[in-house]
Amino acid sequence: MHTLVVGLNYKTTQVDNREKMYFSADKLEIALPLLNSYQHISECVMLSTCNRIEIYAASENPEEAYKSIIRFLSDFHKLPIENFINFIYKKRCNDAVKHLFDVASSLNSMILGEYEILGQVKDAYEKAKDLNTTKEFFNKLFQMAIVVGKRVRTETGIGKGAISIGSVAVNLIKEIFPSDNKLNVMLVGAGAVSDLVAVNLTNKVDCNITVTNRTNNKADEFAKKFNASFVNFESKNQFYNNQDVIVFSTSAQNYIFTKEEITDLNIINGRKVVLIDLSVPRNIDPELCENNNVYLKTIDDLEIIIDSSREERLREIIKAEIIIKEVQEKFTEWFNMQSIIPVMRGIKGEFNSIKDRLIETYSTQLSSLTDEQKEVIKNIMDSYSDTLIKTIMLNLKEVTDPAHLSHLGDALKRTFKVHLNEHLNNPHENMKNPHENMNNPHLQHHHHAF
Repeated sequence: MHTLVVGLNYKTTQVDNREKMYFSADKLEIALPLLNSYQHISECVMLSTCNRIEIYAASENPEEAYKSIIRFLSDFHKLPIENFINFIYKKRCNDAVKHLFDVASSLNSMILGEYEILGQVKDAYEKAKDLNTTKEFFNKLFQMAIVVGKRVRTETGIGKGAISIGSVAVNLIKEIFPSDNKLNVMLVGAGAVSDLVAVNLTNKVDCNITVTNRTNNKADEFAKKFNASFVNFESKNQFYNNQDVIVFSTSAQNYIFTKEEITDLNIINGRKVVLIDLSVPRNIDPELCENNNVYLKTIDDLEIIIDSSREERLREIIKAEIIIKEVQEKFTEWFNMQSIIPVMRGIKGEFNSIKDRLIETYSTQLSSLTDEQKEVIKNIMDSYSDTLIKTIMLNLKEVTDPAHLSHLGDALKRTFKVHLNEHLNNPHENMKNPHENMNNPHLQHHHHAF
């Protein structure tokens, strides 16, 4: 089984392309089972955030699986392949595993050390698991990715300062409004991103917060949490005229602020208004360019914000990479051993067959033994074969590069079958007197199940 990741992110293309490929929560319910039905896709997980859309797939044929994923993206989003193929990246096997671990650890994030991504990876995995698009292989891979993310979070200082989209958005607001005047800020949407913005606003900016959301109960709870005002979503435009900052972060699939609504901002007397769009797909019509004193900022603009602690977090990357390497090696060992274990079970089966045939071959010589003595012989043979198999397994782990383990299975199977069959063709070779040691009190009764 091979791991494959196909995706696009803030490094490869702008938000206008990312939003066309975005999978909302309700779309995932359809998209995951559909992708899993495509040829050569054995397991799949989709990670869809404002900064990245990534498809992880398990396949016996990664090249054909890649073609299936590209066809799926084109079919699902109704886009010609040439419209997105140039900003797609593809990674496979160890590179794909390393990429996932980097993502879960926030090393691949726009904001190094941001902590939302680990929860997003966990949610993506759990969604796929609930929809039965993961099996043992991806269950193990994503569980280990979550372990990596947690360890990097707790064992390094890479997330020092609780860096997040919310904190950077508030830093941007402070740059545009450097004075100490109290600001009026409206949050359109009451989800996780708005929550992060509100936390940072209450800690860093003197402001009045107004919140609106399609679900009134959710907006009301949000308002109580942050001591904010709450307005109905349908009448939100009426409150634009006295806002200094309006932050949009909803799951709407269409623009909820268009260039026609700029008059609702009531730009008079040189007043400036900042519109921040943190949504993918975007909530604000991009044709609404900076007009007079209206400043439009999207999630891509946050990349240019310089965080004062970034240099310190960069030094923590080395620590994070050590953790990632350690867990990746454990996953590689687990993965490669999966191809050896069935082979060793097969060899154990061969040993059992040999035992039965040898006992049948020597049935005449063994006829004088008691049932208890015959059982001792069988147990000795079982113990010997178990010990041999366990010794092989231990030696393979000690002297073999884990990356090579998956290639040894067939060779082991063929080798043992040939040599064991040779001994079967010479059943009297090295056969000791079966009566020896039958009454030895030091013989131990051992039986080990493989």
